[in-house]
Amino acid sequence: MIFFNLNTSNIYNLKTLESPLKNEIIKVIPLSFGTLLCSKNYCISEVIEGYHIDEKEIIEFIDSIKDFYKNRKIHYINNRIAFFSVNPLCYNHFKRLEENILSTRAVLYISSQEHTAKFEREFYPLGVTFYKNLYDAVNDLNRIVIDH
Repeated sequence: MIFFNLNTSNIYNLKTLESPLKNEIIKVIPLSFGTLLCSKNYCISEVIEGYHIDEKEIIEFIDSIKDFYKNRKIHYINNRIAFFSVNPLCYNHFKRLEENILSTRAVLYISSQEHTAKFEREFYPLGVTFYKNLYDAVNDLNRIVIDH
């Protein structure tokens, strides 16, 4: 488990595999719209620039989590390294992950992502907390794992 103690004010669009977190990743699952990076206690998604995510992609994502983690409880981090869009009506499919997802975090690197993410949060059934960098999101969930 890694705790970061870095000055992160100048870290933007940090890909997981280009960070110290790469040592925690035990499986990389390619998706049609990006990548799912799996560790023991959490998974991180990274979406391809400009992609529009619809029902097919949401189901692919959910099935990938279910296939890898089975019934384990994990945390989910959406590392928004690129601009993409999601059909908000598809978020109801995430109810299938209620037994798996302990918390959801979205890493927003620039302020223009915040408006879209807050809109999407209204449709997402599992709740989401926003972070300005990947390090803070992981440090916060590692504290939760240790506390439980």
